[in-house]
Amino acid sequence: MHPQGSNGQGASRRDLYAPVRITQSMKHYAGRPAIALATWALLTLSGVSGAVAVGWGQAVPVVTLEGPKRLVSEPFSQIRGVRELADGRVLISDWVEERVSLFDPATTTDRLVGGPGQGPEEYRLPERLIGLPGDSTLLVDMGNSRLAVIGPDGVIHRAFSNRPAEIPYGIWPGGADAGGRLYFVIPRWARRMPPNAVDSAAPVARWDPSSGQVDTLLTVRGITPRSDAGLPRRTAGLPYVPFALRDAWRVRADGGVVVVRAEGYLVEVRDQDGTWRRGAPVPFRAQRTSAADREVFVRRFLARSPISGRGPNGGLGHTPTDQMTEAAVAETIANNEFAEWLPPFDPALVWLAPDDELWVGRWAQAGEPQVFDVFDRSGRRVHQVELTLGRQVVGVGRETVYLTNTDEDGLEYLELYSRPSR
Repeated sequence: MHPQGSNGQGASRRDLYAPVRITQSMKHYAGRPAIALATWALLTLSGVSGAVAVGWGQAVPVVTLEGPKRLVSEPFSQIRGVRELADGRVLISDWVEERVSLFDPATTTDRLVGGPGQGPEEYRLPERLIGLPGDSTLLVDMGNSRLAVIGPDGVIHRAFSNRPAEIPYGIWPGGADAGGRLYFVIPRWARRMPPNAVDSAAPVARWDPSSGQVDTLLTVRGITPRSDAGLPRRTAGLPYVPFALRDAWRVRADGGVVVVRAEGYLVEVRDQDGTWRRGAPVPFRAQRTSAADREVFVRRFLARSPISGRGPNGGLGHTPTDQMTEAAVAETIANNEFAEWLPPFDPALVWLAPDDELWVGRWAQAGEPQVFDVFDRSGRRVHQVELTLGRQVVGVGRETVYLTNTDEDGLEYLELYSRPSR
């Protein structure tokens, strides 16, 4: 898992529905020192230091989110999926409360979809919500190790194992196209990766349920596993190096795949016919990871990761409270390695709109607001949005941006904003 959200900062209740603040600033270029110095010098000499830059020296407009136009009154504990239906209704999954809701913005009412459990219309640890043909939705049911199909009527019509016969190693889909084909990364263990090898060529594959055919389409930079050198056995730890460079990818309805490359920070597009297009590099400034960054990451990782043996019948469950204490968090930090520099973006904060506009969340240091770069379908950055502390983007629809606003108790409120026009 990867940290998402409010950078550990909660908004007060009186600020719960304050408008989103947009600023012009150069302070959010995050990355490596060599790029930072060259970029800053270039922007200063070219006279555009008062604007955010796109490519190498081109100014990009700063836009404002107007709203919120709608609010979901009931709070959530941890939103893990938001999926906009064709008629504007919204499916929302809550990982902690183990519930899926169908919200209607027109009437501001919501109702429960299914319920927690292991039955045919139940789920445990509900996660991603992925669009399917016919305005259906694929729910990643992490706790039951299966996938469920929710119809536009808000009913779970069927569920199946995440290990179909054609794919013995199993899949956790990252996206689907208009034909219902599912896209996923082939896991490390199925590729017999050496334990400490950097996953710089993780294959992204596509499975067609109707034919059973599996095709490998491209490779992305995956996780960097932690090294256990010098550590005692069975120490509390994370399975990878936090803040290490890692690519992100998303699937278009037409079968194209959008890849956000961490090395050099740019967007590449693999069209459905296999041809590639590449956007211009985006400049960023180096920011060292701090003690506060490491603590925020570990707390969010523990809060958002399934733990074996903690659920019903010994299955997956939530992290127990004794692993979330100050001492336990400090031990986890001490027993792990962290990358020295924040990468340019957070792979978990990448959202693809139905019209293929791409929102990419930069890594924000603890206590700083979240910033998003917005790209058009060719991979060109067109504008930038900055959020107030405590707010985070959790989805982008046809005309709506979905944000959470976290209060001082850690509860999340879903807010609906109009998407800015270019």
